[in-house]
Amino acid sequence: MVVDEATPYGDLEREIVAAGGKDLESVALLDVYRGQQVGEGKKSFAVRVTFRSASGTLAEADVERLAKRVAGRLQHTLGATIRD
Repeated sequence: MVVDEATPYGDLEREIVAAGGKDLESVALLDVYRGQQVGEGKKSFAVRVTFRSASGTLAEADVERLAKRVAGRLQHTLGATIRD
């Protein structure tokens, strides 16, 4: 996720947890990138998000819905975009 340079990882993680709901198992920071590909004044957080349901196997559509909900919340609250 690409965010403004001033945005701390803790803000990103907090929003992921809030959007992920009961099916969010874990969030892990994998990498932070700063450079030409993300633009001046920006940085990119590579994050692993794991979903798991206590009530059964999540279908691909369920995981896609959860991922879209997380991405939408990050865009709305932090102005984050998905890195190309």
